Amino acid sequence: MLVIAMAVGAQNEWVTIQNGLLWKTETGDVVQAHAPGFLKVGERWYMCGEDRSVPFSPDVNLYSSTDLQHWRFENKIIKNRVTTEELGRSRMIERPKLLYNAKTGKYLVWCHYESSNYGASEAACFECDSVNGDYRFVWGGRPLGIKSRDCNVYQDTDGTAYFISTTEENQHLGLFRLSDDYREAVEHTQLFPRQSREAPAIVRLPEGRYFMFNSACSGWAPNQCKMAYTMNLKEGWTPLENIGNPIAYDTQAAAILEIKGTKATTYLYVGDRWQDPSLPATKTIIFPISFDGTECKFEYHERFDINFETGEWRETPTEGIFADNTKWKTLEQDDEHITIDMGKKQSIKGFIAKPREKAGERWLIRRYQLLTSKDGKTWDTASEGRWLPYWTEVDFESRECRYIKLVSPDARMRSVEEVVVVKG
Repeated sequence: MLVIAMAVGAQNEWVTIQNGLLWKTETGDVVQAHAPGFLKVGERWYMCGEDRSVPFSPDVNLYSSTDLQHWRFENKIIKNRVTTEELGRSRMIERPKLLYNAKTGKYLVWCHYESSNYGASEAACFECDSVNGDYRFVWGGRPLGIKSRDCNVYQDTDGTAYFISTTEENQHLGLFRLSDDYREAVEHTQLFPRQSREAPAIVRLPEGRYFMFNSACSGWAPNQCKMAYTMNLKEGWTPLENIGNPIAYDTQAAAILEIKGTKATTYLYVGDRWQDPSLPATKTIIFPISFDGTECKFEYHERFDINFETGEWRETPTEGIFADNTKWKTLEQDDEHITIDMGKKQSIKGFIAKPREKAGERWLIRRYQLLTSKDGKTWDTASEGRWLPYWTEVDFESRECRYIKLVSPDARMRSVEEVVVVKG
């Protein structure tokens, strides 16, 4: 769990977080930090993750930000064939996660440390004197002799740290308590036996209840996110229950961030949108979730505003962004296309196709074409491609039109619940 709190005197401003787009650094480079881990140091949030620009032999990059939107590249903190000779050869890293040990003053990365055929089934620990320095290899192997793969970490309020991973050929989740210096696993508790869960992300609420979000083991393909809760990390977890839609909004859990402000506390779900449309182009998705007793409100937001000083969030005001669609008329609709009369000519420069809540991955539109027309007879292509991103703004050159037509060559149009356009 990451606790986010703005420094005293910070500006009281709303920050808009828009989902589904590639994150860029302040110099314009694409952020490569997939399956991210987070840590706050001073006024900056540090995010480490897989550099998938070399898809199957990732280094570990570190970035920092004060608002989770404007990112600065810090360092390639773990490098293939440099940090260890076997990295990039017989071993690769997945899901690197950050920890800080207040007793030793050291920063640590725990991760999945794997061979190309996933036969190694190992974890690894790296350590550094500074958060953005070059990390040193501490240990690699199976924690307490147990086969370990997809993973995360959790640091409790008393400073006790845990490594959580899928164990014994992805059958179970293993909760490994770490030593006081966080350099080794010293105790193991088996959770959710034979339920084949991965991507575990834990958050603790002020009353002491822990919530865990995780997913099924389905490779890069999205699946139903599930949630359980307990008052004791080692026992008493409730049966896993479905949360979100059948593909959990095309994400897999990476972290739950706690933003504690002067007026409220907001929890942010962070997930990876894998293969969107390629491994290097995987997106990082963030949206607010809330808790009420043992219930969790888990709803995707294409964009939202957050105030890091007060801890409040709100729906982004969109009156100046999206065209009014209350008087639109649907002229045609079938499996392959929908044609809409917007009622008047107007300038537009983008669109969003909102999928139906229960639409599974195989029904999502990927190949698409958006056509525009001034008179409903002559049509021009505004945008087309082989990959329509999930519930994400697609931009194009501004144009004037009255009619729009969204085409699905794979006949998946009925999976769309709503189409909105961006004002030009």
